[in-house]
Amino acid sequence: MTSSTDADFSAYYAGLTFNISVVGGFIFLGLGVPFCYLQPGDYRIFDAIANIVLELIPLIFLSIFGMGIWKNLGRIRVQPATNVLVATNTHRSKDQQLTITLLAETVNYMLWGTPICILSMYREITQYETKSARQETIEEFLLAIFYYLTFIRPTTNFFIYLAVSKTFRKKAFQILFKQGQHRTVGHDVGR
Repeated sequence: MTSSTDADFSAYYAGLTFNISVVGGFIFLGLGVPFCYLQPGDYRIFDAIANIVLELIPLIFLSIFGMGIWKNLGRIRVQPATNVLVATNTHRSKDQQLTITLLAETVNYMLWGTPICILSMYREITQYETKSARQETIEEFLLAIFYYLTFIRPTTNFFIYLAVSKTFRKKAFQILFKQGQHRTVGHDVGR
C-alpha cells in the first residue's frame, strides 16, 4: 500500500469508528441503557490525577517553553553583529510564523484538553455530595462532549500549520495537488 492509500484507509476507519460511536451512543440513550461511568473510590481518584498529569502539566510546560522561545527570538534579533546585517523580511516572517504557531498550539492544547480535566476534578471534589438526577445527567452529558473534544486536538495540528506556515502550505499543496507530477528516478538514464 502506498502512503496515500494508507491515509485513505485510516481516514475511512477513523470516520467509521466515530460514526458508530455516536450512533451507538444515541441508540443506547434512546433505549435507556445506562452508561458506564466511574464509581466513587480509588480508581476515580486515579483517573482525576491522571487527567491532571496528562493535561495540565504538559500545558504548563508548553506555555513556559513557548514564552522562553518567544523571548529568545527577541534577544537574537537585537544583539549587535560585527558585520552590517539587517534582519531581512524572511527572518521576521519566519519568527512571526513560529510565534503564531506556538501561540496557536498552546491555545489548541488548552481549548480541547482542559475542559475534561476540569470536569473530572469537579466530579472528584463533589463525588460524595447528593446530586439531583438532572445534575448527574448534565455532568454525564458534559463528560461525553468533553471526551469527544479531546479527539479534536491531534487533528487540528495539520490545519494550524497549513494556516500559519508558508513553507508547510507550499509543500502540502505540492503533495496534494501535484501528486502525479513527481519525477521518477532512474528512468531517463542512457537517453
